[in-house]
Amino acid sequence: MSFPTKFTTAIAVDTWDAHFRWRVGDDLHDRTIDATWRRVASAVAGVEGDDAGKWEQRFVEAFQDWRIVPDARLLKWAGTGVTSIRLHDPRATLNLGAFVVRPHISQPYFDYEAFSDMAALAVRFLDDAWLTYEDKSPVTAVCVGVMGFADALAALGLPYVSEQACEFASAVGEALSIACSKSSLRLMQERGCCRSSAGADECESVHNPCQSSRGAARHPRTTAIQAQPLIALFANNASDALDPLSGSAWDLASHLQLPAQADAPDTQQMLLQQIRIRSLLQSWIDAPIDYPLVYSGDGLEPEVISACKLFSSQRYLPEPQFRRSERAILSFA
Repeated sequence: MSFPTKFTTAIAVDTWDAHFRWRVGDDLHDRTIDATWRRVASAVAGVEGDDAGKWEQRFVEAFQDWRIVPDARLLKWAGTGVTSIRLHDPRATLNLGAFVVRPHISQPYFDYEAFSDMAALAVRFLDDAWLTYEDKSPVTAVCVGVMGFADALAALGLPYVSEQACEFASAVGEALSIACSKSSLRLMQERGCCRSSAGADECESVHNPCQSSRGAARHPRTTAIQAQPLIALFANNASDALDPLSGSAWDLASHLQLPAQADAPDTQQMLLQQIRIRSLLQSWIDAPIDYPLVYSGDGLEPEVISACKLFSSQRYLPEPQFRRSERAILSFA
């Protein structure tokens, strides 16, 4: 049973209205955000044939719970009559904060089973989207990623700079990788390999599923974590990708009336922790995690930059780039 989507921040509503709401002149086609979800899901689920209605509903329910957020290009154009959508490396983003369960009588926990189910569903959704716009989309990969990492930590009561945060990063990366790989393998068995997959020449078409016993999957890559600030704003101002809630020692306690940290991490500690978290996830993620590290303040001291470069090289990550945080905590539901 599905329920109407809940917006909890004004900036999320404004982002939807300005960027993703379908309108033609003064004529509003998407009267609600749920109409947007239905439009996108219906547009891509048509390739499912007789099962289109079932998959459309599953996609809509995942969107309504903010567990999966579709590619911005699909939000803007799918189902509007535009057929020339270029979906190179289509994206779907799992909102980690939406998988934290808060029981009334016990500690909050992360629902890894639901997360794995949604990761698998996201791969299928992106494959459907690619098939829908295949003529315009020479896909090289589908990109299932995450956002809301810091939101999930806060909901679990875990500091961003902590060993528990590192353990959470490793567990999320492993669960994401396994679920996406299994989903891609199932799709290969059902639909064959896409043109760019290893072993594609030995596989049959979508209409005659692949029987290859090799380790090929439908897509050569299925996971990628990238900064998507617009999507994060749209998803009720979620924390972007793996970023902390801010780029420095900002503490959630001031907003949730929790005790303040006596030893809040400084900018260098926060940057080094971002690198540590990325390195733990990178061992599970197909595409390089190379978007800029985030910080707050007027600038970075040369020694801080040097420390980050050295630590990144020791972790076999690309040389880091940096950007100043502009994220505002606008409201909490």
